[in-house]
Amino acid sequence: TSGSREATTPSEEAQLQAPSPPATPPKKTVTEALELLNSLRPEIMSIIDDTGDIDVPLTGLKIMYDNPDEAYMLWTGPGTNNDGSSLWRISLLVFNKFKEAGFIMQTRHLMLRCNLVNSSLTKPRKAFSATEILRRVAEQPEIAGIQTTENQYVTPEDVASGADFGTYGVDQIHLREMRSWDEEKRFVSLGHISLK
Repeated sequence: TSGSREATTPSEEAQLQAPSPPATPPKKTVTEALELLNSLRPEIMSIIDDTGDIDVPLTGLKIMYDNPDEAYMLWTGPGTNNDGSSLWRISLLVFNKFKEAGFIMQTRHLMLRCNLVNSSLTKPRKAFSATEILRRVAEQPEIAGIQTTENQYVTPEDVASGADFGTYGVDQIHLREMRSWDEEKRFVSLGHISLK
């Protein structure tokens, strides 16, 4: 009859009242990432003008997690030690801008490191003994840049804290694809900006 409406079941009522799921954000593209990186170049160059060139000290030998006898990553570098240098100011700028734009989803703090041994990407994952590596380097500390006097005993702990592989300048920032390697065993570069 005119003005009547069909009765609905409780499940239909619930479907009518349920909010629609949030829309999935559009997938980010390499082109968008490179555009963002390029847009940061003026601010990056301003930081370099203010605090000098980007220098990366590769010091110390550290493991990623707590058990040195079952390690998956041995690395060197600044880590999380923010010293206010150009390296840190620029790294934080790029990291935060990419995070704000939705390119970085991780919640961890920024860590700057150079991986020397990384078995975390092997299938299956295979742990290694960082303790053994440090012990062997302690027998030849000069390979880790540790200067010693004659008959000086060097411990694995000395190696972990005192290794010095030098300081290296940075004149480009690359966008690289993880788990894809070029002929020099680096992640493949998808584009970069020059800092010269």
